[in-house]
Amino acid sequence: MAKASRIDESLPILHHAIIGSTGSGKTTFIKRHPYFRQARRLIIWDPEGSFTGVRRYTTKSGFLRACKAAGFGDIRIRLELDPTPENYEWFCSIVWPMLHAAAPMTMVGEELADVTGVGKASKYWGFLSRKGRKYGLTILGASQRPQEMDKTFLSQARFRWCGILNTDTDQKYMANIMQLSLAEIAALDEEKCEFYLRQGSKPSQKGRLTFKTKKGK
Repeated sequence: MAKASRIDESLPILHHAIIGSTGSGKTTFIKRHPYFRQARRLIIWDPEGSFTGVRRYTTKSGFLRACKAAGFGDIRIRLELDPTPENYEWFCSIVWPMLHAAAPMTMVGEELADVTGVGKASKYWGFLSRKGRKYGLTILGASQRPQEMDKTFLSQARFRWCGILNTDTDQKYMANIMQLSLAEIAALDEEKCEFYLRQGSKPSQKGRLTFKTKKGK
């Protein structure tokens, strides 16, 4: 019997580039996303420990053992390591051989500007960004600074999410990507947790993150 291929060329690109200053709601948006909540296979680069409720590893050896034990099976874990480019590339090198089109995976990358450059992507991060789609991978990648985020990933992302940005430079950069005016980006209301979401070449849509409160509050 022929070995089943790990690749399915018909799979869509579902990567999300999630951009916003600290406190803009990036992590909340990710946590509420169906690709996060419903994923049977979820692996998170989480240097700041933002994703509580998912099994946590703080050493490479423990993380590696968990990944090898899971193989192409179910897994929901996060790695909390020092955010260096070398550590992130190691993380990507472990994720890459776990991918299989028949076993879709969601990968979350927090604060990518800290661990990726604007030039040519490192080997395994580049594989995930450019080729992961046909192996069933969806990346939810977040960054505070769009201009410092890896351009390979930003160009490959099917969805672009833009929250509050504090600098004119960042606002101008994202206004171009989102096909919006600078005034529209600058007017996003932090207190209302407003954002814009753009899918492919479609017009950006404005949204708002809402939070449940206790009854009577």
